[in-house]
Amino acid sequence: MTKATEKTEVVAPEVDADYGKPDTNGNRWRTEPVDGGRVRVHLITEDGQGLSVQADTEAKGKETLRDQLKGGN
Repeated sequence: MTKATEKTEVVAPEVDADYGKPDTNGNRWRTEPVDGGRVRVHLITEDGQGLSVQADTEAKGKETLRDQLKGGN
C-alpha cells in the first residue's frame, strides 16, 4: 500500500547532492527508512521537480512515482 505522492517544485542544489547518479531518464533517486518498516522514496526529475512517496518497499515506491510521471498527475 502506498500513500499519496507529495509534490514539490524545485529542489535546492545542496539537497540534490544526497541523490544518486541520474538513471537513463535523467531521474535521481533517494530512499530512506520510515516508521513501521516502510520507506520514503524521493525523486528529482531531469527538470528539477521533486516528488516523494511512502511505500512498503523501494521498488513499489519507484513504481508509483514512475506511474505518476507517465500519467502526468
